[in-house]
Amino acid sequence: MLIHKEELKKNAKLITTFGGKRFLGYTNKRSEVWISYTADKKSGNIKISTTHNLDSLLKENSIFAPKRVTLKKGTPNRRTAKELIQLNKKNMGGTVTESTLVYLQKLIDALARGYGKPFVKGKPSSLMFMYIAHAIYEGSYSAEDGDTISSEVREVFNFPDGEYFTVQDLP
Repeated sequence: MLIHKEELKKNAKLITTFGGKRFLGYTNKRSEVWISYTADKKSGNIKISTTHNLDSLLKENSIFAPKRVTLKKGTPNRRTAKELIQLNKKNMGGTVTESTLVYLQKLIDALARGYGKPFVKGKPSSLMFMYIAHAIYEGSYSAEDGDTISSEVREVFNFPDGEYFTVQDLP
């Protein structure tokens, strides 16, 4: 396992950006709703984007994702979200709920503000990065494919240590 961890760290050192996306559900018009983020090694900035306003999933006849489906940034994907959910038989968790959307919106809003406990001198803190990564895309243990995990990225990208906070306490 130690060798595997070293491979993940090595892969984290080789990349300049890290991120991925998560499927959240379908709008009432059956459009797929995804949220994604990218963290930049050089600047330390993190960007979150969504295909639709998260409130679109709260409208009548919208459907929340029943399982957690994530994809690495830049991974070519020719499958529909429905196919990805079916392929993800092992995952028994990750159901999107209204609380999931509130949590994600708080992260988006905090990042847009750019100050407060989630930041150190204008840069997202290590804790902020981890909250975002754990909510959207944590990485992959497929070191042999050049992949890595968010905890290795957090160290290698040098996100600053800041004050402790919880997402629930964010405005």
